[in-house]
Amino acid sequence: MKIANVIDISNMQIVPNYALSFDGVDDYVVTNNNIDFGTGNWTVESFYTPKNNDTYGHIFTSNAQQNDFACKISTGADFYPYFYNSNISTFSSGGISLSLNKKSHIAYVYDGSSIKIYVDGQLSTSVSVSGLNIPAVKYQIQGGNGEFVNAIHDEVRIWNIARTQTEIQNNMNKELNVNETGLVAYYKMNEGSGTTLTDSAGTNDGTINGATWTVDTTRYLTTGTRHAPQLDFIANFHSIK
Repeated sequence: MKIANVIDISNMQIVPNYALSFDGVDDYVVTNNNIDFGTGNWTVESFYTPKNNDTYGHIFTSNAQQNDFACKISTGADFYPYFYNSNISTFSSGGISLSLNKKSHIAYVYDGSSIKIYVDGQLSTSVSVSGLNIPAVKYQIQGGNGEFVNAIHDEVRIWNIARTQTEIQNNMNKELNVNETGLVAYYKMNEGSGTTLTDSAGTNDGTINGATWTVDTTRYLTTGTRHAPQLDFIANFHSIK
């Protein structure tokens, strides 16, 4: 007769979620290999928590002092996410303003005819742009052209497709499976130590320069999503007869 199911929790351990904290002075991460966005559409996503609003700076940008690709944050009176490319006009006015010490999900999307920026899944701004060619070079999280922001980054995702608003909303608060179509690079930032930032989707690992690991207590706590890491209770069930 089956009496009960018992869970053996003696070897279970809750592992904290981590993020990278940048000091706004000289911290950055650079990819070890070139990232190829292809010749068409793309999406860049990141969780971002600003810790001051003194200067504007980069969230994700092409390396080596280039201005070909820059997902940025304007600060001070504006404090909006915006995109810069040397072949198009910079746009930063209007849209959804960020808040200090508040974690926000930001997505930059190019669909071949416009660049759209979403904040926490809501459209912040859209600008018509065509023929935007993105270089296959090394990229940086933070610090392009010496523009550093004091902020925390988490869950950086690079795609060679234009993610829809629905796709962004449905997936921004949960960890990806890594086999998603169009996912080029994926930095979960779960390491918690060391100077290597692992690309879970490919071979574009990054080298951490100065940024420090911090525990992210807010990750995946949105209603309807799981807490990470996932505990396999089924594997620990024992039937007593």
